[in-house]
Amino acid sequence: MATNRDESTSRLAALIPSLYLKDNFCIYFPQDPHGKGTWIATSQYYTLCLLNGGKAKHEKKSFYKKSRGLVLLEILIGLLKGEISPENTIDIKGIEPFTLFIVQHQPNALYKWVYSEDESMEISELANDKPHIHSSTTLYDEATSKLRAEWFEDFLEKSQDSEFSKLVDFHSHTNADNKEFGLRIDRKGITKTLSLSGVEYTNNHKMHHIDFITNFASELECIF
Repeated sequence: MATNRDESTSRLAALIPSLYLKDNFCIYFPQDPHGKGTWIATSQYYTLCLLNGGKAKHEKKSFYKKSRGLVLLEILIGLLKGEISPENTIDIKGIEPFTLFIVQHQPNALYKWVYSEDESMEISELANDKPHIHSSTTLYDEATSKLRAEWFEDFLEKSQDSEFSKLVDFHSHTNADNKEFGLRIDRKGITKTLSLSGVEYTNNHKMHHIDFITNFASELECIF
């Protein structure tokens, strides 16, 4: 799993992935220094990745109960405690819309949660034996998301190598000249792809991170 962080350049740079102890569970994630949350986190049994936006682009409200980055961590802890399950809906109110991907490591399964502006939650189980791509509905319209999916299909057809580094290349360099909706955007210096974070959990459990502003890359082995 890999994700690009497209954000306002006014946001503080994320802290590189580190180990955090939450309710006695070891969780690895890059931290947003402002809200203390994250957009991707991995643990012994689950990896979660959150993208902004639900089913469609929404009108941002002036106030939300808490950040989506904290909601991700709360859901992960709930999963680890066995208080919630990835295939059942939970009650969420007053949170900005998001799309959440949940990878269950054993037995292997992939779930998608879509929380929208009307506070509805849609949960679906995706095929875990094939690759998937998703673009944030807050930044990319339906036509653009479809085009990016076509780029991904083209990448899969041409790439015979399943190494994680190839996925990093896709996220880092695909349509690099297209600053509006290539895989690394730079919309007039206001919204940019700030970093790439990914989790590799095949032979080894690792978290990768590349800061595109400083070009600093890190790799962290996850030990539980």
